[in-house]
Amino acid sequence: MTQLVPVDLVVEVLSAALGETADGRDDKVARLLAEADLPEDVADRIGGEVNRLKTTAARWRRRGRELAALYSTAHELAQLRDVDELLERLVQRAHDLIGTDVTYLSEFHVASGELRVRTTLGTVAPSFPNLRVPPGMGLASMVVTTRSPQWTSRYDAMTQAPHDSGIDAAVEAEGLVSLLGVPLLAGDEVLGVLFAANRIPHTFTHEEISLLSAFADHAAVVLQTARLLADTRRSDAETRTAYGELSRHVEAMERASRVHEDLTGLVLQGGDATDVADALGRALRCTVTMLDAELRTTDDRPLDESPVREAVTRSRRSGRCVFLTGDDGRSRVVVAVVAGSTLLGALVLDQGALAFGPVEQRTAERAAQITALLLLKQDAVVEAEQRLRGDLLTDLLSGDPARSQPAVARAAARGVHVERMRSVVLLAVDTDHRRAAVRAAGRVPGPTASSVSTPT
Repeated sequence: MTQLVPVDLVVEVLSAALGETADGRDDKVARLLAEADLPEDVADRIGGEVNRLKTTAARWRRRGRELAALYSTAHELAQLRDVDELLERLVQRAHDLIGTDVTYLSEFHVASGELRVRTTLGTVAPSFPNLRVPPGMGLASMVVTTRSPQWTSRYDAMTQAPHDSGIDAAVEAEGLVSLLGVPLLAGDEVLGVLFAANRIPHTFTHEEISLLSAFADHAAVVLQTARLLADTRRSDAETRTAYGELSRHVEAMERASRVHEDLTGLVLQGGDATDVADALGRALRCTVTMLDAELRTTDDRPLDESPVREAVTRSRRSGRCVFLTGDDGRSRVVVAVVAGSTLLGALVLDQGALAFGPVEQRTAERAAQITALLLLKQDAVVEAEQRLRGDLLTDLLSGDPARSQPAVARAAARGVHVERMRSVVLLAVDTDHRRAAVRAAGRVPGPTASSVSTPT
């Protein structure tokens, strides 16, 4: 026989059921059924259906919270670019979703096999955020090994995973009792472990485990995406840096090529060492000072700076540039001009608009080689001229008319009238300064100045 139930009673029972919690601790439904004076079997049947309805409604509410949290996380991902900030948001969302006392995320390091706590929420012990889990130890390592959720209602009595004194001390300091850990997986790669923990004994339900696992799956995708974005941005920055360095290197090589062409042109066109210094200064956008073999400037000023003299000595031995730093912090490059073991001079470059890199260094060393070549060429010309002058002076002073009369004609051809000469002056110059004396004599017009090498 069908038992009729008043509509008002059904409405009140449904309203009460939907307003209660799933564990049924509120007895409002039971009181309503008792007051309705229904047969016991009918009341029991209605009570059972109400409990099933409450369980189903609670499940759907949990599912709604899960979907809302996942959607919220996805929405935040579109706005976040920093991995650390993203991890903090993920832990915060998991904490709100599960409702445990403590939530934290441990990052897995493949190289060392360690798990390191990266982000926490709800912790109070200062040592816990810096916790490191050794390979194969603790509940976290078991999650990594099995790639599946692991939990315990009482950590101190846990037997399914090996204990570690450092982990045990951190867990005790934080007062944690029950823990649930789920893996963050990106394909076959374990990114870390997401933990939910309570400070009281608690048996985690299948719904809680499934919920945190689903959230961890989504969190792993989010984390992997953020890492890839970070890697992409880092690669882009590295590419830009490399491209900038390549551009600067190409520019320096092109500049060095132009300098080489200019220096080659100077050699072919009869340029001198001063021309080389000018060309080098224009190319490297710096001031270049040319020093002679006695380390004097072109205007015959002595160089008083001992660091430069020491740098010339070092460059003479190595054949390479020597870098100095001035009192103002600017760089200075010194390169010796040598021919074999003979010091012919030096080039001193004071830094200008361009930094002295490897290409600029090689350019300065090449300029020093060209300078040595031009100085040797000039010395050869001066030496040949001095031989001619020496022969002319010897013939004029020989007293042999057969030699002196043609010499007078040769002197006249050079614009020198021998009949006006009244005296001969002989100067003795030591070997160290003979090169400078020869060059000075070469600047005197006519055959009246000559150098003669004599044994010392």
